[in-house]
Amino acid sequence: MLRAALPALLIALALTALAPAALAQPSPSPIAQGGSFFTGTFNLANQGGDFVEMEGEEGLEGRRTTFVMDLSGGAFVAQGFALGGLFLGQLQSQDGITVSTFGLGPEVSYFFKLPYQDIYPSIAVAGILSSVTVNQGDFEASENGFAFQASAGATFMLGRQVGVTVEGYYLAERLNQEDDDALQGDTLGVRGGLTIFLF
Repeated sequence: MLRAALPALLIALALTALAPAALAQPSPSPIAQGGSFFTGTFNLANQGGDFVEMEGEEGLEGRRTTFVMDLSGGAFVAQGFALGGLFLGQLQSQDGITVSTFGLGPEVSYFFKLPYQDIYPSIAVAGILSSVTVNQGDFEASENGFAFQASAGATFMLGRQVGVTVEGYYLAERLNQEDDDALQGDTLGVRGGLTIFLF
């Protein structure tokens, strides 16, 4: 009797194992409409040599340490298309002089959907209102300015909601001064961090 019931038992076990796979729904996309994301990227550098030391009465000596933090987030209003904001923080220190920059502004991002769901290339642009403060001993001065940032990179998923992000960026800055003269400059760089998708 047991031998006769064995084939039916094996069939029942096979159906039980296959049923969840057959009934499973496709995994939702992290970049689908209605979701959101948060990205934090960081860059730390310590420079030395003639490129960072200037000669003359106002010359700087020693090594220059630079720390840059970029925090951004957004909500997907359509597949891959997100509206959000960006916070930029930068700290430079050399020869007793510290320059700190903080900025905040809106950001538009687009994540590309590939046939496989473990890599999400992306591009983003942001307009940033910034504030720069220079400290040297008892001296302190602050100025306001505007910056534009464009970035392109990719997020490599480590799991369902978390990925490693690597991107290149271009930052153009304009700093207003009291004498109506403006200081301008730009930065090209590469940075990395983590992205968290909520969906």
